[in-house]
Amino acid sequence: MSEAATLRGQLQRYLLGGFVLLWLASASAVHYAAQRFMTAGYDHSLFDTALDLAAQIRLQDGHLQLDLSPALREMLARDGDDQVYYAVTTAAGDLIGGAPGLPVPTGKSVRLGGVSYYDAVFRAQPLRMAVARLPVEAAGNRQVMVLIGETLHRRNSLGDRILWSMGALQLLQLVVAAVLVRYAVNRGLQPLSRLVSEIAGRSPSDLRALSRSGVVSEVQPLVGAMNTLLGRLRALLATQQRLIADASHQLRTPLAGIKSQLDLALDADSPEQLQTALGQAHAATERTVHLSHQLLTLARAEPEAIPGDAQQACDLGRLAREVAAQLVPAALVSGVEMAVDIAHGTSAQVLGDHVLLGELISNLLDNAVRYSGPGGHVTLRVVATPRGTTLLEVEDDGPGIAPDERLRVFERFYRLPGTPGEGCGLGLAIVAEIARRHGAQVSLQAGAQGCGTLAQVEFSGWVESFRQPAAPLRAAF
Repeated sequence: MSEAATLRGQLQRYLLGGFVLLWLASASAVHYAAQRFMTAGYDHSLFDTALDLAAQIRLQDGHLQLDLSPALREMLARDGDDQVYYAVTTAAGDLIGGAPGLPVPTGKSVRLGGVSYYDAVFRAQPLRMAVARLPVEAAGNRQVMVLIGETLHRRNSLGDRILWSMGALQLLQLVVAAVLVRYAVNRGLQPLSRLVSEIAGRSPSDLRALSRSGVVSEVQPLVGAMNTLLGRLRALLATQQRLIADASHQLRTPLAGIKSQLDLALDADSPEQLQTALGQAHAATERTVHLSHQLLTLARAEPEAIPGDAQQACDLGRLAREVAAQLVPAALVSGVEMAVDIAHGTSAQVLGDHVLLGELISNLLDNAVRYSGPGGHVTLRVVATPRGTTLLEVEDDGPGIAPDERLRVFERFYRLPGTPGEGCGLGLAIVAEIARRHGAQVSLQAGAQGCGTLAQVEFSGWVESFRQPAAPLRAAF
C-alpha cells in the first residue's frame, strides 16, 4: 500500500497542504504590507522634494522665478537609477520652471499645504507622481503647484528584494514545518503502530483483551470496540467448543448402542433375532437423531450464534397453533389430549426469530406430552397480561416438578431422578436459551389445583394488537 493511501500519508498531505496555503497567504500579505510601507516612504520623499522646490522660488520684477541651488540641482540630477521630473506652475497653471507637459491628476483637488499622489506615464516611462499646493513665503504666500515624479526602478528593485528575501525565509520555514509535521505525525501514530504490532504478534487462538495501558484517548474507542469484538469471538468459540464437547459426550453412547445392535444383527441366527436387533438399532437411531436435533437447536439458540438482524415481527398466537397442530399425532400416540386456548383473530406480535420461537413452543409441548402419560391433558395458551406483555403458557397434569428442582431442570443434560422415558435433558435448557435470547422470562410452577406443571414464558420486547374475547375459543385435538 502506498503512503498516499495510508493514514500517515493523508495526515501529512492535509497538514502540509494547510501550511502551503498559509505560506502563500502570509507571503502575499507580507508583500502587500512591504509595498505599502515602501510606497509610503518613497512618496514622502517626493513630498519633501516638492517642499524643497517650493523653497527655491523667488519673486523678481513681480514674477515668480525658480532659482535652484546647486545642491538641489545635483540631487535631482543624480537620483540613482531613477529619472526625476518636476514642474512648478502658478495657481493659474503657468509654468514657472521644470519639464513642461508633466501629467496632472484629473478629478483631484489639492488643498493648500496638502499633497496628492498618483501614477502616470511620461515620455513612455511609468512614473510615481506627487502634486502639492504650497504657499511661497518669499512671494507673499502666493500659491504654486509643484509636480514631481520619478521612475519606478528603485521601487521595483527594492520590492523584488523584499519579496525574494521574505519568500526565501518563509520557504525555509515551510521546509522546517514539513520536517516537524512528518515527525509529529509519526510520533502521534506510534500508539496505532504499537497496537498493530501487538495484534500481529498474537496467535489465532489468543483472544485476550487488548491492553489499554498507554493508549491515548483518541484510540481508546478503537481498542474498546476491538475488545468487544474479541469478547464476542471468545464467547462464540466457547459455544462451539461446548457444542463439540456436548455432542461427543452425548452421542458416544447411542452410537455405541447402534453399533452393538448392528453387530448382533449381523450375528443373528434366526429372523426373530435379526428383527429384534434391527428394531432396537432403529429405536437407538431415532434417539440419536432427536439428540442431534436438540444439540443443533441449542447451539443455534446461543446468543452469540444469532445475528441481530435475524429477529423480525412474529405472530406468537398463529405460530403456537401451527406448532401444536404438528405435534397432534405424537400426542394421540401417547394418549394425551392437547388443547389450544387461543382466541381466533388474536394477533400477539413479538419481535424474535420465527424458527427459534417455534422450537421453544415445540420443546415445551413435547416435554408436557412426554411426562403427562396416557390419559393426560396438555393446554397451550397465549394471553395478554395487565402489564402489557404477552404470556405463553403450557400446562399439564403430570407428576409435576418439586420447587427445589424447578431451576435445575433448565441445566443442560439434567433430568429429574426417577424420570421415566429416554429424554436427553436438553428440552428445557433449549427453552431457557431461546427465552434469554429474546429477552423473555421463563418460569415453572405448579399447575391448576397444585397438580402438574405450568410453564410460563413472558415476552416484553414488543407486543401490539392483542385482542382476546371474553369467551375464548377452545380447540381440542
